[in-house]
Amino acid sequence: MVPFSRLTVVVADGGRARFLSPRPHPPGYATAQSMESVALHQKTADLTADRLGRSFESASPTRHAIQPRHDPHDQAKHEFAARVAEAINAGIDEAVFDHILLAAPAPVLSEIEHALSPKARERLVATLPKDLTRTPDQEIAEHVLTLLHRT
Repeated sequence: MVPFSRLTVVVADGGRARFLSPRPHPPGYATAQSMESVALHQKTADLTADRLGRSFESASPTRHAIQPRHDPHDQAKHEFAARVAEAINAGIDEAVFDHILLAAPAPVLSEIEHALSPKARERLVATLPKDLTRTPDQEIAEHVLTLLHRT
């Protein structure tokens, strides 16, 4: 089992992430770094460059908007998950993080894990498919201890 004092906890969702480092007194975790997606609070119209294209209906002169192939908010979430993975990879490469515990909703967790480098995957101690981004720092240690005792 990894010592509690050497474990960095990363909590993320589709638009926010926090990197929590261990603190000695009182024992627990404190946010060392946080990230937020630029697109988190934007409207769909603000995320797209142009208006939707128009197309004629084949049976009449009526025109309709062409729906985009991808939802701009979903695309922003994918890009943010990749940014979180890049930050984890950089932290492992620069020896800022020894071991990582990753907590995120299942779809985001999967995307982040997929984008991790092999070296970062080796340092990944456990994953928790749960959104803890709104959980206060002082309550994170409870989730970590529970998860580590299960593994």
